[in-house]
Amino acid sequence: MINVVVYFVLFQILLFLFFVSAVGTIGSGLWEAYVGVEFQMYLPWEAHIPTDAKGGAAVIAILHFFSYIQVLNTVVPISLYVS
Repeated sequence: MINVVVYFVLFQILLFLFFVSAVGTIGSGLWEAYVGVEFQMYLPWEAHIPTDAKGGAAVIAILHFFSYIQVLNTVVPISLYVS
């Protein structure tokens, strides 16, 4: 019975992690599309990022999603990895 509860809590924590990462990704994409485009003269995008505002922002947002997953990974307690 305790295993079911632990798996349920772990599932909720992972859902929370993906939800927060998705919110950050959407915010990052919107910011890059509307504000970040204006700063390309100071900090240009990499060569593999499309030059148009919407396509470039989408690629950056997708890359930021995985970064958010790594950065926010501390939400999951280490004891749940072991179990």
